[in-house]
Amino acid sequence: MNKRLLTLIVAIIIIIIAAVAIYSITRPEEPVQNNQTAPVIQNITQNETNNQTNQTVSPNTVLIQNDRFNPQNLTVKTGTTVQWINRDSTQHQVVSDSGTFQSPVLSNGGSYNFFFAQPGVYGYRCGIHPAEIGVITVRD
Repeated sequence: MNKRLLTLIVAIIIIIIAAVAIYSITRPEEPVQNNQTAPVIQNITQNETNNQTNQTVSPNTVLIQNDRFNPQNLTVKTGTTVQWINRDSTQHQVVSDSGTFQSPVLSNGGSYNFFFAQPGVYGYRCGIHPAEIGVITVRD
């Protein structure tokens, strides 16, 4: 094989490798989504737009704003769906202490719904900011 041709092939391979490396570094990351469910519990995830910020929320809604869950403690009846809505400019993730539920990473305007089929006390925290905590108490 001709030395010039070999040099040209090596140069092309280096350029291709560099282009792939630059692309993988500069492309935006997609959030990781974990859809875990317990046998008797339904997990529902949805992404919402920022215009939801001005909408009225139900009594079974927990707002994530000012780096905290509001309300921090919520009591609902068995069979209730609780919704968390991120109204912060930073990302948050709702993660139960027992592993019963886990939202994907929620950006501003994103929401996560969880159906509580069983009574109990469900402690949870932000998977990104562990000092942000809350409790859902489910009663018959």
